[in-house]
Formats: sequence, C-alpha cells, structure tokens
Amino acid sequence: MRVLPGVSIGLALLAAASSASAERIAVIALPSQNQQPPSVEADRLCSLLISHRHQALCSADVATRLRAGSERPDAAWAASLRQTVGQARGALTRLDRHGASALTRQVEAALRLHGGGIGGPEVLVEWALLERSLASSAGTAPAASRWLRVAAALGPSVTLDPLNHPDDERNAFAQSVTEVSAAPSAALAVVSSPASADLWIDGVRRCATPCEAKVPAGHHFAHVASPGHVPVTFEVDLKPGTRQRREVGLSSAYTGASIDAIAAMLANPSRSHEAGAAIVPIARFLDVARVVVVQQDKPGSLRTLLVSTSGASQRRDGASVEEVAQNLGSGSGPEPIDSGNERTAWYRSPYLWIGVGVVLAGAAATGVWLGTRDDGSAPGTGTLVIGGR
Repeated sequence: MRVLPGVSIGLALLAAASSASAERIAVIALPSQNQQPPSVEADRLCSLLISHRHQALCSADVATRLRAGSERPDAAWAASLRQTVGQARGALTRLDRHGASALTRQVEAALRLHGGGIGGPEVLVEWALLERSLASSAGTAPAASRWLRVAAALGPSVTLDPLNHPDDERNAFAQSVTEVSAAPSAALAVVSSPASADLWIDGVRRCATPCEAKVPAGHHFAHVASPGHVPVTFEVDLKPGTRQRREVGLSSAYTGASIDAIAAMLANPSRSHEAGAAIVPIARFLDVARVVVVQQDKPGSLRTLLVSTSGASQRRDGASVEEVAQNLGSGSGPEPIDSGNERTAWYRSPYLWIGVGVVLAGAAATGVWLGTRDDGSAPGTGTLVIGGR
C-alpha cells in the first residue's frame, strides 16, 4: 500500500500541469470590409474553447462589458425618449393600443436601465402620463390615478406643453402636484465607493456622495455616476416622512478604444500593430490572458488576431473555427506577426515538461520501491555487553 504516496504525488503534479494550460480568453466578433461581424462563428469558437477547458468570455458578453459606462443618458437621450412618447400618444390617437403599449415598454426599459438619466424630469413625467393614458384607455381608473401621482412626484416643477396635453390632463396634473407638495417630504441618503460620485434623482443632479436629498414622497429614479466608472441605477418608493439609505459600489469602466475604432484599424493592414496595441487595454480590463478578434475572411474561414496582455500579437488568415480552437486549445497559436515581442508562456516551455516527467518518474519509482520492501523480516542479531571488562 505504500505505493499510494508516490502515485498521489504524481497525480497531483499531473493535475497541476493540466490546469496550468487553461487560460481566460475573450472572443470579439468584428466586421470586416463588406462583411458583417461573424457572430455565429465567434460563439462557436467560444464554445469550443470552453470544451478545451479554457475560461472563455463570448462576444456578446464582452461587448456588453465594454459598452457599460460609455453610454451617457444625457439631454439628447432624453429628447429621443420624448419623441418615442409622442409616437406612442399618436398610436393611442389612432386607437392602436397595442402599438402604443409596445412603444411605452421601450421607454420604460430605457428609463429603468439608466435610472431616469441626467436630462431632467420631463421625460419621466411624460412617460408616467403616457402610462396614465394607457390605463384610462383600458378603463382602469385606480391605475390611472396612481400614475398621475407618480408623475407629480417625479416632476413637481414640470410645466406641461398645451400642444401635447389637453386641458383636463394639465389640470389633473397640477392638482396632483399640489397634493404631493402638501404631504411631508421624504429623504434618500446615498453612500458610494468611490466617494464624490454625482447623485441624480429623477434626471436632476442633487449632490455628491455621501449625501442626502429631500424629495416628494412617491416613486423615484436614482442614478449614481462617477468618471471612469460604470454608473449604478435603482428605483425607490418613499413614503411621506421616511428616510432610506443606500450603499452603492461603482466598478471601473472601460475607457480605451471603442470596438468600432479597432475594426477601422484592422480594415487597414498597415495598422495591424496599432490595432493589437489598442486591444491590450481590453484584455487587461476583462482580466483575460488573451483576446481573440474574429473577422470574416471568406465563407467558411476566418481572419483572427490574437493579442495577449504582454502586447504580443499573432494573426492568421483563412482558418476555420475548428482550426483556431484546436490551435488555442493545444497551446499553439497562429503564426506571429510580431515575433519580436512574443514571449513563450511558462507552461509551454519544453524544459518544464522534461522536469515534470523526471519528477513523475522519480515519484513512481519511489512508490514502487516503498511498496515492495519486506517489512516483516527478522531484526539483525548482535552482542550486548553490560558492565563487562
């Protein structure tokens, strides 16, 4: 049974060696000249890399992470949403309730995603009043009253445009604002990490965190933003005279070259090195060892650019998805275009594997020797002299 220690050592070393070859790899699908981004092929490559035990980030996930924090919900964003609200009101006028509801859901999703934005409360009020109109058209008076109160709490200082809102709607909104303003106000306290982030409530900047803002009781959208970080958005329902405290952690945002800019660089063969340098910050931001950029070379084949965090770039044209995955899975990358900067990973060194083989052989031999020893042999004989001369 003493062979077990040697075998255990060998298996542990073998497991460590196999796990060392696994990498975190991000796959990005980019358009090429007259070709759309090969999204299907990129997803296939990502799946194959995972089957090779790599930790792969697929193209859609990568694009989402890179875009986070770069889209600012500013006044132009709010204006586009107000235009969509106008289209929804037009659909209601034509008795197209289904179309109006679909447009309203688009506005709602955008507002919830960006916490009401930073373009003022007007678009929030317009959205709430649109919801009221939908509820009224469905004959649900309680829901219509609730949406009217929501609109008043979101923008008590908003003046409705008489060209877009009839007299009865403007009068009802003004009365609801009076009722909301007469009730005890509420408070929202926000602490952020890092501190000194801008706190926007209902499209209006209130203070720099940590801070507390007083708002009318009701439903509110909060947006916490800091330069170089992904903003955090949330919604709160505040009752009269109450106070809520929120702690917010902001993660770093990607601030390097955009995906579109990198695609433009790759369209020019002379800018391949520049594109590789622009991809390095992406690899570091995503915390991956390498980034694989995939473009359509021709039907059934790909053009790939492989960039590591060290700045080494490798390129291969005319490869299939299976070939690219096999090369990455076996540790052999495409032909380098920047071999002067390429450095062999430590786990690909032949000297390492020679050393591992020697250790494994020694461990196995030691285990066999320990297992074949005759522990039951009789002890040796000798003479013991006590006190003799």
